[in-house]
Amino acid sequence: MEDKNKAIKGIYVLINALDRNPNQENRTQGDTSLILHPIFLIKSCESPLKIRAEGEDMTERKLITVLTDVCESVKSTNNGFVWLTHVGHWRAPQVIAVFNTEQEKQRALTNGWDIDFINQVNIALASIKSAPVGIYFDSEEECKKVSGGNWDRHLSNVKNLH
Repeated sequence: MEDKNKAIKGIYVLINALDRNPNQENRTQGDTSLILHPIFLIKSCESPLKIRAEGEDMTERKLITVLTDVCESVKSTNNGFVWLTHVGHWRAPQVIAVFNTEQEKQRALTNGWDIDFINQVNIALASIKSAPVGIYFDSEEECKKVSGGNWDRHLSNVKNLH
């Protein structure tokens, strides 16, 4: 509690030191450019890492929201696509579209389904100032075969997906 009181006392000392009084000597009359408000200073004393982390969390949630919208939109095609996910940072995620079977995946890709999907993903990510570094296509069947159904392990090899 003592540290908090010292910090608050220091804030008010700083405010008094920076407060420009237009009647003081060597000051331009009406110059208030350095008057700081206590609320601003208290907020600015928050850890920059905490503020950045909160911003990152908010943007990650936005990424999830826009990708969920894409997912729901493309699931209506009834071509075996079941879900999508992403790995990596929200600014440059790798997006993975998952089908039930390899056969359904191949059929959808052969029919050009991927072109519309990629366009929708790019538009969605651009709306939050993001861009995918890769868009991959996979299947539940392949995950079971290669990784025993363990998606965490399977997605750790996302660069090997095509």
